[in-house]
Amino acid sequence: QDSVNQSCRDTFCQTITVTGSTLPACQAVFSIWPDSLNAGVYYGNNNSYTTGSNPVYTWYWGDGTTSTGTYPSHTYAQSGTYNICLAMTATGGGAMCSDSFCAVQIVARMKGANAIHSITILDPNAPNGINNLIASSKLNVYPNPASSELNIEVKGEKIEAVKITSINGQTMNSEFVANKININNLSSNVYFIEVKTANNIYRTKFIKE
Repeated sequence: QDSVNQSCRDTFCQTITVTGSTLPACQAVFSIWPDSLNAGVYYGNNNSYTTGSNPVYTWYWGDGTTSTGTYPSHTYAQSGTYNICLAMTATGGGAMCSDSFCAVQIVARMKGANAIHSITILDPNAPNGINNLIASSKLNVYPNPASSELNIEVKGEKIEAVKITSINGQTMNSEFVANKININNLSSNVYFIEVKTANNIYRTKFIKE
């Protein structure tokens, strides 16, 4: 419409088709925690996620060595503070996605029989001697991201204990009551949450806004 000449009017329409992006999503993330009975022994979870296929994982242990694979292990020769990183790529729809995640891990080598500090990334589908680590499909943590409170549910199982850990492995103070946990005391960051039931342990991550 012409604002001066009111008799000048016209309309035109065109149909467009919007399709989803062919770029797959990638999110690299892991958690590491110490064995409570064996000094110098650490375990970890590869919590990475992708909508693509054929994911490739490269682990940078911070001491100049690398490993490939979803569930590798590594032994450190020297004590120190190491920046451990995970890089991943995946393909889908003719495109490739990539992401990386790093966490600072302090390696404190012990003397004598405990001289080796090792990290083993556990396969949740493989039997092991500590606990059953089940894929987090049964675990529901919401809202995510969250600002003040998390709701935590495990389908068909009763929750016995909940632990929140920072990306640097520090256990955060939190109180779990009636399937809810207050996170007002946490600073804005990515955290890992471990939920223990009678037979299993579930782990996932959440974002504190």
